[in-house]
Amino acid sequence: MHRRNFLITATSTTAAAVPLVAARPYAVGTTEVIRLRSGLDALTALDASKGGHEALERAALAGASEALDLQKRAASQRIRQRLFSVAAEYITAAAWSAVDARQSDRAQSHLNRALYLAGMAQDSIAELDVWNLHAMAAIQQQDHARAVGAAQAAQATGATRRDPLFASLAHARTAVALSNAGDRQGALRALGYADESLSKAAQDIPRPSWMAFYGPAELLASPLSYVFASGMLPRPRRRPLVRWPQLPSTSGGTGRWPPPNSLSPSCTSGTSTRRAPRRRTCSFSWTATPCRGGCAPDSGTSAAT
Repeated sequence: MHRRNFLITATSTTAAAVPLVAARPYAVGTTEVIRLRSGLDALTALDASKGGHEALERAALAGASEALDLQKRAASQRIRQRLFSVAAEYITAAAWSAVDARQSDRAQSHLNRALYLAGMAQDSIAELDVWNLHAMAAIQQQDHARAVGAAQAAQATGATRRDPLFASLAHARTAVALSNAGDRQGALRALGYADESLSKAAQDIPRPSWMAFYGPAELLASPLSYVFASGMLPRPRRRPLVRWPQLPSTSGGTGRWPPPNSLSPSCTSGTSTRRAPRRRTCSFSWTATPCRGGCAPDSGTSAAT
């Protein structure tokens, strides 16, 4: 009898408490998340104009701290996940600044923390961003095995299955890692996948501001320069694994890039921006070479930046 009374009393108390919890106003909402993301976009724009630097790294870490401090206040589970996501992106921005400054140990610490927060946020785009920078940091350190592993981890994130543009970026990073590791066939295969995915990507889908750097020009300027400089050109008798993008400003106005076997690069050092390494600007010269489909370009030169 006492046990029954206890259960009835406990149930009544719980039922009475539910409206009180539900009625409790949240102290943190979408407004705070939007404000933090606006600050992140501003840092991304600053990086695009001036590159990564110590002041940007400090500002990014401050933004992450603010996002995590808001976790101490009342918020819905969805808002908490979004705050973790913003914090992860801020720390990833800090990591890029450290990578650009060639502070590998500091960058590695930032990336490990960012990956943890991206997991807490259950945000596959943030995870891809972190793995992308992991690969870039490893390439900088000439740790080829780790670079390939990180690039393949980026390929395995859910973001690449939902958006071909993210898949293209992951394949492009893999192409760079494999070319540095000396895997000619793997690099060309990954480059072909990157180009194929890019051709399927929609242009009108909202994406994070840091992804604005990636497109046909970046695919040509970064992975291809590594593959060309590594001497990994397809043999003339083989069908190229790369379907060259249709860019009207290339190949003497013909609108098509020439076959890979007719190109020879000349590269100079360039600047870096977030997610795009300190890459070389490569000018490619070629001679007219017939190819499948009658796509022989006029003789001339073209530049990719």
